Amino acid sequence: GENNPLKDRAVVYAYTIYPRYGEPVRNLRLQGLNPDTIYTINEVNLMPGTKSQLPFNNGSYTGDNLMKVGLPILSGAKLSSVVIELNVMR
Repeated sequence: GENNPLKDRAVVYAYTIYPRYGEPVRNLRLQGLNPDTIYTINEVNLMPGTKSQLPFNNGSYTGDNLMKVGLPILSGAKLSSVVIELNVMR
């Protein structure tokens, strides 16, 4: 098929407002990805001069894995947010 530039990138916004005390934080499973495609992941909402603390930052995952297993992107900390960008690996 032809390359559609609109399907080469995705952005995920995750917000934790008021988590329930002691409730386990589950992985966020993504939707609408190509299962056979490999995506690279980068956190993009960082303050200048800081590095991502996410263990999967700069990692590469199949769409299948991201949709079935997901990422530990949510937090137990109230009023926190994470923005990650997915790019199709070339």
